[in-house]
Amino acid sequence: MSDNKTETSKWGQREVGALWTKISKDKSQKYMTGHINTSLEGKIDIVIFSNKEKKSDKSPDFRIYVSDRPQKQKETPTSKAAASEEEPVL
Repeated sequence: MSDNKTETSKWGQREVGALWTKISKDKSQKYMTGHINTSLEGKIDIVIFSNKEKKSDKSPDFRIYVSDRPQKQKETPTSKAAASEEEPVL
């Protein structure tokens, strides 16, 4: 008999992200949103669409994109002060 807690923790250690299935507002397309965690970039929000341009078996079934959704950042007094000290981009 296997230990479910051990199996769960092994999978938890290997997890790199999560996805949720969504349907477009006009209900014409299913897609997925979620995130992946990388050692270099940290958490990256992604969106996945089926490949409507699939021409052959060698073409991918899905395409993964970095989400263009703005990142929600918690504003702290120190980050606010640091932001006001930055020089404007000309």
